[in-house]
Amino acid sequence: MAPTCLFIAGVCLTRAPTSTDSLFGYADFLTGLALLALVFTQSDPVYRFRISIAPLPLGAIAFAAVGAVGGGSLVTDLWFALGWYSLPWGVSKALIQGILASFLFLTILLWLTFAFALPPRFGRTNSEKFLAAIYRGLAFGGDGALSAIAFELRRSCSTIIASCNKPGNLLPGSAKSWASKEKACAVDVLRLIADRRLCRHIVAASPGTAIGLMQEATQQRVFRAPLGQFSQNITIEALKNRESPLHYEDDLSNSGLLSRIQPFTRAMYGSFELVEGSSEAMCSALDLDYRETDDLKANEWEAYGRALTTTTADFFKSKNCDSKSYVLNRSIENIVTSTNKIYMINGLSDWQLWRDEWSKLRSAMSVIETIIRQIDENQKTPDRKYINIEKKHYQRDFVDIICEALFEIMFNVASVKHPTDTAWSIQHNTFWTKIDRSSRNSKTWKVVNARFSRLAIKEISGMRKYANFRQIKIVGLLLNVFGVHEKLENPWNSDFAFLRRYVIALTKKTYLKIVAEQPHVAEAALIGSVTFDAERKRLIKTYAQGLSFEPSREYLDLDDWDPSRGEKL
Repeated sequence: MAPTCLFIAGVCLTRAPTSTDSLFGYADFLTGLALLALVFTQSDPVYRFRISIAPLPLGAIAFAAVGAVGGGSLVTDLWFALGWYSLPWGVSKALIQGILASFLFLTILLWLTFAFALPPRFGRTNSEKFLAAIYRGLAFGGDGALSAIAFELRRSCSTIIASCNKPGNLLPGSAKSWASKEKACAVDVLRLIADRRLCRHIVAASPGTAIGLMQEATQQRVFRAPLGQFSQNITIEALKNRESPLHYEDDLSNSGLLSRIQPFTRAMYGSFELVEGSSEAMCSALDLDYRETDDLKANEWEAYGRALTTTTADFFKSKNCDSKSYVLNRSIENIVTSTNKIYMINGLSDWQLWRDEWSKLRSAMSVIETIIRQIDENQKTPDRKYINIEKKHYQRDFVDIICEALFEIMFNVASVKHPTDTAWSIQHNTFWTKIDRSSRNSKTWKVVNARFSRLAIKEISGMRKYANFRQIKIVGLLLNVFGVHEKLENPWNSDFAFLRRYVIALTKKTYLKIVAEQPHVAEAALIGSVTFDAERKRLIKTYAQGLSFEPSREYLDLDDWDPSRGEKL
């Protein structure tokens, strides 16, 4: 029989009592480990992302705990099963197994804390981990990883923006403190999330992330945060996604209360200082990639127009028309670009075929009308009535930008020559009526019309020497909307009375010269119902017949031109 006590170096070693009872044996450990591995591998990418950005090294802690608990439980089972000698500590098998189980339990509880109870946010202790996790998700992850990043970014919006505003030297080669490292990581995070695929997921599944970032930047007044590329891609994806907040925050009939609150639109475009300040390399919330503008539909341009007018509303609350804004200037150019394809209407009589291009024109005119109304409401009407066309360099203001935009839209509209009803609907009913009749109760519109007339006169005055297609198309459109009668007095054209007299006088003086020298150019002036009677040397404007037996007509007798005399016009 084996001795009950074995003396080694004067210490009595006793055999551990054999027992089949087990509180947390090695078999239980393997079962729990298998379940944990299954849960982790099959868990949502959101929780894996949270674990990866935890400030503590959860992976190393879990590995050490699994090794210690697994090894301890195996040794404990063997020790007590074989009855090996041990020190007389009086520690039972159940107590040892309980201690091992508690270590595993605490490790699991730590994971659950960061995955569910207290998800980590971007901060000083995990800024580098946060940046690395986003990089891995964008570079190697799929749609699940992108959705997780889009969702989890919302939780860290305030700390990321606050970190961008912390003092710190970001110059290459400089010694980085904790603050500068945190700031550098925050800046890199904002540049990383400008990824086009991620922006698509944010717009579709987590618009609150974009709202949170822009709102925090506005509230914390961090207007120089590198949000330009991010906000530009968000805008493009929001325009292309018909289910995005930018589309359904339009009017009360479609979206109820959201159309009044407009959380997405106001957060993204409601602060002019943020839109202008975050702009970099011609990227901002209102800048569009030229490769994207050709594919935008009418409803998408309408949504863009609402975004632009939201920014201009804030702009005119604190700025005058003399204030400069490169972002708004480029945005007005985008509005003009939306009408570039209106020439495709030419020759189409079916309204359904040219509805989309007509809607783009109507949207562009509505945006300009809204901006001018905002100038009136904030009493920012400029004092200077006329554009200084004689000076090569002068201080241009926002109204000059509007006038130039209207002039370019007019040139685009002049490409629609026939059918007669289509040309009249586009040029008169949609374009000209908007700028003519809007000026009755608006001081700004009167200034716009005066400067617009000066621009038109400056452009077409070159016809006296040599006409080009741009000039002759503009003259043709003006003749179509004004008529050709020399003595006509129309009270609705009071703002354009001088422009009308000038156009008719110029046409009367130069048209036969253009017919003789440039017949293909002269033909471009015959727009809509304006025709040329070569035999009687006159232009004829024919109006709709209506209920009359004969349609009404106007005639403009043209001055003769004798090339042999070399008359100077």
